[in-house]
Amino acid sequence: VQVMYLDKKILYWCTIPVTILVFCGVILRTILQTSSQKKKKKRLPFKNEKNLNDCLMSTQRVSLRNQEFQNHLNRSALIRSRRFLIPEDSFLKRKLFYCELESGYFHNSPESPSPLAALSNPDHSALTDMMKNQFGFLILNGGMGYLVNTLFSGFLVVYIPFPLSYSFKGMLQRGIESNPNISASFLSALSFYFIALLCCGEVVHLFLSIIGFEGVSGPQIDLPMMNQQGK
Repeated sequence: VQVMYLDKKILYWCTIPVTILVFCGVILRTILQTSSQKKKKKRLPFKNEKNLNDCLMSTQRVSLRNQEFQNHLNRSALIRSRRFLIPEDSFLKRKLFYCELESGYFHNSPESPSPLAALSNPDHSALTDMMKNQFGFLILNGGMGYLVNTLFSGFLVVYIPFPLSYSFKGMLQRGIESNPNISASFLSALSFYFIALLCCGEVVHLFLSIIGFEGVSGPQIDLPMMNQQGK
């Protein structure tokens, strides 16, 4: 393999500009996402339990039902283990409440959450917010990728100080023509952009926390339907 060296000017004209572009783009995306979360409308206060049930999404109702069922399980276990502390008739009444053949509480087990339960709610604000966030994410990242591919196309910007096999060339040298004489340890501008985009999220959140930007949380993608499937 032919020995190649990177020009020192590439650091100032390619590597640093791409890093600054990615850093500023991730900061802008984080600020916009945090600001949009702060502007969400708060729910109006409800008057009774029926209004509460109407305000909740179907997945939230199932979650509350499961939590209530688990609390009663813990209470029944406590009653069994401490039955000698209460009168016999009180224990029998509680036993009938939980274990009566037809109307006992434990004979009506809670329903399992459906993966598509979020779609059954007429209020699709959560799904709309998720789509807006993902759409903005795609536009911002696509725009930065287009700028990098247009302004720095064909440049090798970083050299990895250890040898890599030839199979890494397609992944690390995106945007340049395949040349067998170029070592796989060189990174193209487009590949460096993708790596920097994946690695700078925690750095950006640390930077925003240091400067005192409120409402910053760890980077995550809000997928409520996938969260319900994982439970």
